[in-house]
Amino acid sequence: MSLQSSEDTLKLYTIKKEFFIEKHVFTDRGSYVSKLQTFDGIQNVSFQIEMRKKRSAENHGDYYWGIYVIVNAPVSLECYVNFNLDSSERNKVHDCCDGIIDQGSDKIGIDEYIQHDHFMMKRSGFFLNKKAKITVKLTFSYTSKADEELYEPIKMIQSNEWCKRLQNHGKKDFKFIVGNVSIEIHKFFVTLESPVIAAMLENENFIEAQTGEMVITDFGAGIVKAVVEFCYGEDISYIMDLPDFAVDILLFADKYDMKNLKSAFEEYYCKKLTRYNVGKILEAADKVNAVILKNKCIAFIHKFPRKQRKDIAYGCKSLDYELRQLFM
Repeated sequence: MSLQSSEDTLKLYTIKKEFFIEKHVFTDRGSYVSKLQTFDGIQNVSFQIEMRKKRSAENHGDYYWGIYVIVNAPVSLECYVNFNLDSSERNKVHDCCDGIIDQGSDKIGIDEYIQHDHFMMKRSGFFLNKKAKITVKLTFSYTSKADEELYEPIKMIQSNEWCKRLQNHGKKDFKFIVGNVSIEIHKFFVTLESPVIAAMLENENFIEAQTGEMVITDFGAGIVKAVVEFCYGEDISYIMDLPDFAVDILLFADKYDMKNLKSAFEEYYCKKLTRYNVGKILEAADKVNAVILKNKCIAFIHKFPRKQRKDIAYGCKSLDYELRQLFM
């Protein structure tokens, strides 16, 4: 397997971790599994290191420790791994392996990494202060450009840099009240983004204009906070990756005619559709007449076999009957 990196090929993502394992693990147990490790750069990917003692396939009197990396990922990944076991006596053990990690949980590794008796011998020098140091270097890539584009993190952010520069200038003079939570914002920003709220604040007959507050009862505090962050040019992709919450962002944008937010939502999810979120996104896009996103969802669903299309359609409980029939 060759992992290459250039503008025309798949990107490479590398992480290097050191594991210090107590000697009694190898004398008292037959296996070791590390804590779950997160992987910055590839979304929703985590991994663990496993070592397992087993009898040699060729010489049944010998025992070896195998070493493996267990990867949890939402999509198949190409994986290259270097294992390095340090020794104070220059008996360093270095080996590597590669393979395809299937979607879900999968592992690759080396069955006979180090012979047990040799590992345990004091003069081999593998244990310092009764701990063995194992360094693992993993290099991942997606198996297709389509997967790379889908799962690579992207930001949900305004392009207007000036809103960041003005964020901390002057006292915030308007607030949203959500239950017991008060969320402050500059009136200038909220009226710039929402002509609906701007009209309220220009009319003295509205209580919002009199109090400088707006009570929100149909959206949670987390949604309103994310909307305010967006108004200030901050990245809200952390909530966009949760479809149930993301849908509320779109509904809020539609209710208060926040065209920038609605447009950014459509652009974001046109790149982030999956079999598991497309039903929810289609329902929301249809409800608020987000035409570009709606058509993108329809085309995306039509790529699946008929049974999967029907499963998606039946899962869309609020979808218009005629639209649902397109997928039957």
